[in-house]
Amino acid sequence: MNSYRGRTAWLSTKHEKLDLIAPAMLEQAGLVVEAVEIDTDLLGTFSGETPRTDTPLNTAIAKAKMGLGESNQTLGIASEGSIGPDLQNPFLVSNVETVVFVDLSEDLLIHESYRSFEIVAGSKDVAKGDDLTQFLSSIDFPNHALIASVPTSPKLPITKGIKSYDHLVQVIAELSKDSSGERVRLETDFRAHSEPFEKEKHPASCKQASDANR
Repeated sequence: MNSYRGRTAWLSTKHEKLDLIAPAMLEQAGLVVEAVEIDTDLLGTFSGETPRTDTPLNTAIAKAKMGLGESNQTLGIASEGSIGPDLQNPFLVSNVETVVFVDLSEDLLIHESYRSFEIVAGSKDVAKGDDLTQFLSSIDFPNHALIASVPTSPKLPITKGIKSYDHLVQVIAELSKDSSGERVRLETDFRAHSEPFEKEKHPASCKQASDANR
């Protein structure tokens, strides 16, 4: 008998993961999932300004416990993803998603990981006025959002969630001006709410990249 059926578990998220995870948890475990909005970026970011310092599994566990601390409940869910060159075949980009369920009252931890090669990933260093047509097509923009930064000028702001061409051109112009002409790095935004792959192909999964967070 499933002792969790009908009970509520709390999902720690900053990036709108509830719709990705809740249906599968309800169907497979009978769990009702509610979101706890917490700043999971404290444990690492895709864009690198906050490095992830622990393993994906331990980071997911820490996220789940953070959410339970906010909700004062005992059943928690969280996820952590890693995107980059595959450990077994470095010529391919893989996405490894780890989802955890914790029951603090029973000192129980259940975790599962899923490895995929279908992730859209790309980056390009550009300057104001460059032709971006081929690159934007290759990374499925604007369906897949972008991040813009200037790695050689880390004090400049990082712009995330770019989803329109006009916004992209504006950000490139502003960063190019403020960085005295240094090239702007564009890269795919791997946060869960910025990726059509996550929503369309794996509604039960969630996301982090380059050894950072989602």
